[in-house]
Amino acid sequence: MINLLDLTSTPRRFFDILPQDWRIEIEPYWSNYKNNSFVYGLVENDQVVAGGIVFTIVSPDTRGYFDVAQKWLDQGYRYIGFIYVDENRRNEGMGSLWLKKVKELNPNQKYWLAIDEYGLARFYMKHGFSVIQEVQNKEATEWILVE
Repeated sequence: MINLLDLTSTPRRFFDILPQDWRIEIEPYWSNYKNNSFVYGLVENDQVVAGGIVFTIVSPDTRGYFDVAQKWLDQGYRYIGFIYVDENRRNEGMGSLWLKKVKELNPNQKYWLAIDEYGLARFYMKHGFSVIQEVQNKEATEWILVE
């Protein structure tokens, strides 16, 4: 059975499945975010198979467009970042399950997220998100999606 667990007090369980470049993006800064973020993981047989972070403040990956990020947070949205599915569990619906279960935790909460590959938009649009803005971050284009 797969369960969504709150890993906020044990974030390393989630961080350990992330690729190195993602870990570099979040781990060194985690002390700045741990009191304003929630780490949720899909866990099966005590193994984290997918997860992500819900931020209530501007996250490390959105600092490059701080004003845009803060605008959505000020409107009551929470930012979903670092969604990751273990490579061995891809194409099993884990990303969809993670989003569904996180939304079920607080059905009235609104979320936003950013993608750096436009091809991912279709996945998030299936889950109620819409692409609303294109932004530049670290010399790369990203797209903002809201639900």
